[in-house]
Amino acid sequence: MRSTRIITWLLPFLGVVATQASSIETVSTCAQPCIAEGLNRTACPTSNQTCLCQDPNYIDFVEDCVLDHCLPIDALATQNYTWYECGFPLENDFTSTAVPRLVMFFVLPTLSIILRLVVKFSRVSSWGADDLMILITFGFLIAFVPLNANAGRSGAGQDMWTLTVDQITEYFKNFYVIQALYYSTIAFLKASILFMYLRIFPGERFRTVLWGTQAFNLAIGVTFVLLGISQCRPIHLAWTAWRGDSESQGTCMDVVIIAIVYSAIQVGLDIWMLILPLTQILGLNMKWSKKFGLMFMFSLGLF
Repeated sequence: MRSTRIITWLLPFLGVVATQASSIETVSTCAQPCIAEGLNRTACPTSNQTCLCQDPNYIDFVEDCVLDHCLPIDALATQNYTWYECGFPLENDFTSTAVPRLVMFFVLPTLSIILRLVVKFSRVSSWGADDLMILITFGFLIAFVPLNANAGRSGAGQDMWTLTVDQITEYFKNFYVIQALYYSTIAFLKASILFMYLRIFPGERFRTVLWGTQAFNLAIGVTFVLLGISQCRPIHLAWTAWRGDSESQGTCMDVVIIAIVYSAIQVGLDIWMLILPLTQILGLNMKWSKKFGLMFMFSLGLF
């Protein structure tokens, strides 16, 4: 779904000045004064729809005015009308990226899990906690499949103003579940990598550091899952607050800030988990070419 920022706003689409009133009446009542005032701020003739559609001064004024005076539902409905009248192109990125998403996020991980199971059942390698963590991670990944399909039905990748109220609400419900699932998936994936380190490296001090990192990873995972679940009070605002009406009263945390903080922590943790095995590899009694090979291997495994 594209951003809720309302752009390229509310053009009156008037054939002649005499028909101005009837044309304005086709948009939301709250937007009509903005359109009328906007006509006083443009050099375009009111009969020239093409000029109005391309006038940034007119567009910017009406956009800001509508955002100040209309509920999101009314603003989106008016922009939908505007978009079609101006003949602006519509977006649908979800369908065009369906195959790459399927390959990257399901087919390749599934093949990886199959190969891992073949190795385990053939007894080339023994089972460990890292295997359990990765299987749980894969379980979460499978749960993304129906959620991804539902996201498509609810308008993901499309211009928000072309969707129905029910579609937008369903999209945010879907996103609410995906947030918690994503935080859980990342936590278990990193736990699997750390358990793999615990199997490989025997040093007591190093293992203490690994267990500390495990605890930190667990704490971050639990914290952000809880933040995702309780981001709004009452909870239903997570998928209804966008409407901005009388039934959407309450408080919500800024999910953008939550996402930025989470991303920063995860990037730092990724770098830390990359450094951890490198500190052990550097101390091994082997040629530098082999050390670099091992470093490269661990780097691929992490990213």
